[in-house]
Amino acid sequence: MKLFELGKIGKLTIKNRIVMAPMGVGELAEPEGTLSQRGIDYYVARAKGGTGLITTFAARVSREIEGHLRRVFVDDSADVAWLNKLADAVHGYGAKVAVQLTAGMGRVANPAYWGKVSMVAPSALPCFWDPSITTRELAIEEIERLVRAFEFSAEILRTAGIDAVELHGHE
Repeated sequence: MKLFELGKIGKLTIKNRIVMAPMGVGELAEPEGTLSQRGIDYYVARAKGGTGLITTFAARVSREIEGHLRRVFVDDSADVAWLNKLADAVHGYGAKVAVQLTAGMGRVANPAYWGKVSMVAPSALPCFWDPSITTRELAIEEIERLVRAFEFSAEILRTAGIDAVELHGHE
């Protein structure tokens, strides 16, 4: 069966074609923005179960624009330590790990859940959950800072031994 044969994505070889799609694990984030041990254990259990490629949560690349919501962030060189712990643990079962990077919640931030989040978007758009709220348009300088933040976060992931990056683009 092809499902259990080696797979390739670019230069990345995966032990099989079983790929775990990303899903939110916001409650498994520590207050400072790292993934908790329980979160790491969650991904290790999937690797132990035979998944070839695990795609994680959406990790924010910056706290600057939308603020610090209880989410996982990859925005500081100190993040290499916990990311390396995740990579090593998943690799121990022969799986590869991709971290999904995101700019933030944007127009889909639910004001009932997130409270007073500064909702931003490429242009002034209605909030998905409450169309009476209009997002603030990102300034060119903010977009440029976000691009640099993605670059910085990707370098952190590479240094930590993460195998791939997925760009989260729904917001």
